[in-house]
Amino acid sequence: MLKKLITGALLLMGAPAFSAPIISEFMADNRRSTIDDDDDRSDWIEIHNPDGSPANLSGWFLTDDPAHKLKWRFPAVTIPARGYIVVFASGKNRTSGNAPLHTDFKLSKESGYLALLDANSGVASEFSPTYPPQHEDVSFGKGNTKRDQIVLLKQKAAARAIVPVNSSDDAAWKKNGFDDTGWKSGKTGVGYDYGNRIGLNVAEMRNNNETVYIRIPFDVADLSIIDELVLHLQYEDGFAAYINGKKIASDNTPAALNWKSGAPQNRPDSIATSPAEFSIPNVKNILVEGRNLLAIHGLNNKVTSSDLLILPELIAYKKTEVMESFGYMFVPTPRTKNDETVPGVEAAVSFLQPSRSFQSSIKIELQKPEAADPVSKIHYTTDGSIPTSSSSVYTGALTLTKTTPLKARLVHPNGGIGPVGSETYFHVQRSLANVSSDLPIIVLENYGSGRPPQGDYQTASMAVIEPTDGRTGLMSAFAASSRVGIKIRGSSTAGRSKASLSLEVQDEFGQDRNLALLGMPGESDWVLWGPYNFDLTLMHNPFIFELSRQIGRYAPRTRFVELYLNTGGGTLSSSDYYGVYALMEKISRDADRVDVERLFVEHKKEPEVSGGYIFKIDRADPGDSGFGAAGQSIKYVYPKEIDIEQPGRDAQQQYVRRFFNEMGTALNASYFKDPKRGYAKYIDVDAAIDHHLLNVVAFNVDALRLSGYMHKPRGGKLVFGPIWDFDRALGSTDGRDNNPRQWRGGSGDRGTDFFNYPWWKRMFSDIDFFQKYIDRFQSLRRAEFSKANINAIIDGMAGELKNAQKRNLAKWNQRPRSAYGGTYQGEVNHMKTWLAQRMSFMEKQFVDPPETDKPAGYTEPGTLISLKSKEGGKIYYTLDGTDPRRAGGSVAAKAVLYRNTPIKITDSTLLTARVYKTSHRGLTGSNNPPLSSKWSGPLTHFYSIAPPPVVGDLLVSELHYHPADPTPDELSVDSTFKASDFEFIELLNNSNRPLNLTGLSVAGEVRFSFLTGADIILDPGERLLLVRNARAFAARYGAEIPTGGVYSGKLSNGGGRLEIVDQGGKAILELSYLDDWHPTTDGRGFSLVAKRTVPHGAEAGAEYWRASWDAHGSPGSPDERASINFTKIEIVAEGIVLSFQLPKGMGAVVQYTDALGQAQWQPLKTIEAANNAQAIQVTDKNWPSTADRFYRLLLKPGE
Repeated sequence: MLKKLITGALLLMGAPAFSAPIISEFMADNRRSTIDDDDDRSDWIEIHNPDGSPANLSGWFLTDDPAHKLKWRFPAVTIPARGYIVVFASGKNRTSGNAPLHTDFKLSKESGYLALLDANSGVASEFSPTYPPQHEDVSFGKGNTKRDQIVLLKQKAAARAIVPVNSSDDAAWKKNGFDDTGWKSGKTGVGYDYGNRIGLNVAEMRNNNETVYIRIPFDVADLSIIDELVLHLQYEDGFAAYINGKKIASDNTPAALNWKSGAPQNRPDSIATSPAEFSIPNVKNILVEGRNLLAIHGLNNKVTSSDLLILPELIAYKKTEVMESFGYMFVPTPRTKNDETVPGVEAAVSFLQPSRSFQSSIKIELQKPEAADPVSKIHYTTDGSIPTSSSSVYTGALTLTKTTPLKARLVHPNGGIGPVGSETYFHVQRSLANVSSDLPIIVLENYGSGRPPQGDYQTASMAVIEPTDGRTGLMSAFAASSRVGIKIRGSSTAGRSKASLSLEVQDEFGQDRNLALLGMPGESDWVLWGPYNFDLTLMHNPFIFELSRQIGRYAPRTRFVELYLNTGGGTLSSSDYYGVYALMEKISRDADRVDVERLFVEHKKEPEVSGGYIFKIDRADPGDSGFGAAGQSIKYVYPKEIDIEQPGRDAQQQYVRRFFNEMGTALNASYFKDPKRGYAKYIDVDAAIDHHLLNVVAFNVDALRLSGYMHKPRGGKLVFGPIWDFDRALGSTDGRDNNPRQWRGGSGDRGTDFFNYPWWKRMFSDIDFFQKYIDRFQSLRRAEFSKANINAIIDGMAGELKNAQKRNLAKWNQRPRSAYGGTYQGEVNHMKTWLAQRMSFMEKQFVDPPETDKPAGYTEPGTLISLKSKEGGKIYYTLDGTDPRRAGGSVAAKAVLYRNTPIKITDSTLLTARVYKTSHRGLTGSNNPPLSSKWSGPLTHFYSIAPPPVVGDLLVSELHYHPADPTPDELSVDSTFKASDFEFIELLNNSNRPLNLTGLSVAGEVRFSFLTGADIILDPGERLLLVRNARAFAARYGAEIPTGGVYSGKLSNGGGRLEIVDQGGKAILELSYLDDWHPTTDGRGFSLVAKRTVPHGAEAGAEYWRASWDAHGSPGSPDERASINFTKIEIVAEGIVLSFQLPKGMGAVVQYTDALGQAQWQPLKTIEAANNAQAIQVTDKNWPSTADRFYRLLLKPGE
């Protein structure tokens, strides 16, 4: 039924001297809209300052208590004139002015009281006695009242301009009576190289001056009716504006202006053409009746700048009496002007036939829910538009004969409306009825809009069909369907017939919508990568991304698909087949992608301003320009350039530039090798090595200089990666990578000079960096980079593509090369051969590590271990876990020269050995590494005199993969803590004997090695904890709980895989987990706890796990139920009465919390143990009647 809202306060706009801030919008049931700084969908409250001057909220309050006794106090924060701030109603109680604000209460979605109080506790804005019931993802607030306006100065207005050559006009040019007859005349906009926006070209600025003076006259007929004046301005790069000689607005200007001033910073094209709004206060003191003058001092960032734009518009608003309109908004607008509201929310329409394919025709039935108001009607559209009261009324089953995006909603005669429901029905040609594939199929339909563009997203409909019993058909049930935006991606490859696409999943209103696709974690941004002429195996990107993830570096997840793209309208036909694509995650900020912190405009000081960011070295996206620092041109990825260039985010831009310039200074300084002052202070060395190795192994000819992604977490170093774009690699048809036995290409521009590219040459000039690089390569060569593993990945992917590649070839005729047999399998075999040759070449550039005659692992006491170097170098070794090589390259003091006398093992021993060969010379000089190392990588073998664990001995007994957000107390320890810092893995000795874990390693999403100089013994039934952040763990669980070490990497919030292997690579424990097994473990504070019967292997499913009994789990201890149940809970005049039975000899603590999973439990009452059973009643006299409160009982054994 319609939820009615009655409002009607009369407001005279413009009368008060000060318009107080108001609650302009709030959301009390946030499921998919705004995300807070912890990546939570918290409820939120928007505060708007309607006044023309900034408003300081220091000492103001928000409250959900009608008596105003419980109040949340604002810190010293200022809302700009006519600006907005958002406060998250999350219960997290955060009041730092350097981060988003969070109240100590949550909003009730049923109904409730909400008020904004001023510094004297007077009501500035309230919803009283209560606001009406709220609805999922629908906000509530003050509607955007339409007011009468007068355009005082329109675009394309007559104007005059001059590029000054001296200061002779500086005193008078801004004033009304100045003689500008000698100036250049035309129409706004003023500037150059902005196409038809320019009506007065001042290209003579270029190479002469960064300043232009502009004068634009306008008239005011009746000043008495004007209440408000607003300047709308498109501009690049900076400006200062004056009316009748009085300054009204400015942005991106120096402290002092003169005739040759320039803008301090570049303002990118991407935002220059979006009008910025500047409110102008004190209108009556600025305007005059009759002729007025707008004067603008336009500024370029550089005298050599290729463009400039100044395009103004002046809007006056009349004084008027309007009715305040409060209601619901289906498109929430936090931090921006509200849309129009509706007075009520109806129920959702039911579609009796879900999205599907059909032939000839299909009948679709719509249905009103029983709870709907009888007078409401279903309105629908078939063209993708949003249904309104004027849309067609549903009267009976609809017969569709073409592909149709059907949208429907309930509309009430009194103005209430329901959520928009949508389904899409795809008309498929009869000849496609028997199409069958062993890959998923994606169908895209853009309703005859032609080839997708490169710039803005084009609206389309998407269907995703997954295999059933191993086969997929176009007539099969859809796994997912959605409205999407599509556009062509790529720079040099954008023009080819089989283009790659960016794909943005959208809701019915065109807003981003997260959607899990083909088993990958939900997100809105995806890429459909179309392998074409360079990659005839169709797998370069998926292959190298898989290899990257295997070595512990995130790279986009991928799934091979076959794509149908209908751009011509009409029925989907065989001509719309586009071949084999890979659906891939787009590189973006997300807890399951590049997991850096979310940045808000409030983040202006360290440590918050220090992250998270994503950058790239690449060609600029349309409208972007990037910035120069440390000798490189760097582009923003997150935040987007259009966002970070907005006013109020200067501190973030300045921090980024300062960080990169300091890094550049360290790289080029004499002390660049110093681990505390040099490049290692700024760069994550291990990540840099892995990033470089992946690109070099694949011989990616565009690496480092194009598609070179990097990111910076808060308080952390610069991390290179994720890797991206390997079309021209791995023995492609590009040609520059055809010879795997050289460091750099030999044709064309020769591709990237891997070891001499800016930044990298300096790092490779440090012999210790180069040695770590060699060590890592040789370590990976024995595992993930082994021939067996590489070929297994390739063969697995080739098997997936075996049938689909034939259809792709028939469509695009990109023939396999005759040199490799002219077949697809020949291309696959060539890729394997090429990689084997590449690995062999790289191995020859480095000294081979020593070999032993006994494998690592269990060894009988008295065993003799022999070492040898197949290259004939000297072998140095240690038996205490230290490195035989000293930093800088000399022999370590503890190193022992091996003299062909076998080493006798009498106890568990960690052997570390390297070969030192003075005659070794790797390729150096031009196009090669700057240095050559005489040392091999280490051979690290642990010989244990105790048998190693076998399958079944060791269990993962508890897994906390998605913890709750940090509490205020935890953030007081370290403000950079985030939820993932509280992850842990608990291992349990499930055998009846002590287990020696030394030599084992954890692989998969996280990495940890038990290789130390001493035995790590786990007794029967004993537990060992591995944590992601030891300091965070101690802050939450206490320093008294011992941990076994800190792992690298991060457990995926969307589900993942873990493996524990011995030194020979044999798995003794494997498991996979999914986030939908037990929803309370996915960010709501509870951990996954294993049942003791969890089998070995990835097949172990949800039935072998449960959620922990209590929030935060029970690390280091068995997870046992510690609570007892209440027998009765009732509301009385005095408060909440809690009743329960307490067993003999047991005490209890009654606890409560107002934010389940977000805060610590607070004690309400402690009951001591007694000799007899007790019937207990506890009264909570302070319970918040308008909010949720949760209670629990903890048993307390008697003394």
